[in-house]
Amino acid sequence: TVYSIYHSNDPSGPFTFLDSVMYPTNTYNHNSSYNANNEIQYYYLTSHSACADESAPSDTLSTIKLDVDPINNNTVGDLNWNPIHIPNLSTSFANYDIYAKGSDGIFQLVGQSPTNDFLFPAQTCNSYQAMYVTLEDQSGCISVSSIDGAILEDTISPEIPIISDVSVNTDGKSVISWTCSSIDVDIFEIYKKTDGLWVTIGTVTPPNNMFVYNNSDAVNISEVFTVRALDSCDNASLRSEEHNSINIDTEIDVCDFTVNVTWNEYV
Repeated sequence: TVYSIYHSNDPSGPFTFLDSVMYPTNTYNHNSSYNANNEIQYYYLTSHSACADESAPSDTLSTIKLDVDPINNNTVGDLNWNPIHIPNLSTSFANYDIYAKGSDGIFQLVGQSPTNDFLFPAQTCNSYQAMYVTLEDQSGCISVSSIDGAILEDTISPEIPIISDVSVNTDGKSVISWTCSSIDVDIFEIYKKTDGLWVTIGTVTPPNNMFVYNNSDAVNISEVFTVRALDSCDNASLRSEEHNSINIDTEIDVCDFTVNVTWNEYV
């Protein structure tokens, strides 16, 4: 079987024959002067074989062109894009996936939309925020849009970290572990309560989410900690709920040959 690929930059045509590929090849890279980043491109296929004439044309599908405009004083990206077919193909998934480039330079899934638009709160500090969208099909194919973006300024604080536990390691040092759902976090600041005041004892850079307090005295006292997140614009979350280490105290009763073990509550 031979597949013939036809192309136009206008949905009404005319369509021009591009090339043919032989089964089982099912992809084709269109290298041309037409730029799918600047305008929508349209394609359809036909097939023929030694035992059959050329088939009727397939559905005409288009590339996805993404446009991103800054709104709300450059704090939100307004995303709009075209469908690959009108109406939607029955085999297309219900939602588009939206990806944005994080501060680490990696594109991450940031949302979904059943429509052809999406509002994206800025997650970078007065810098270009690149994005693209995808649409999956039941066949396993994924349509990927052009990449577009805008200069956005993040004024939204990261989500508050959630301390999962405070443990004491074999060296007698407190170890604080936490989670945070925000993707644009530059550093985590760790605080310890000292004489009723919160004192910064260290910082951690994502993706690390654990801190060992080397000046800890957890073998003798219970220590109380909290964590907050700061993004690339120095927007800071509120501090997390405080958690404390558990300190065990033992008392030997030589008369009863027993050891009484007590400890403080874990908050």
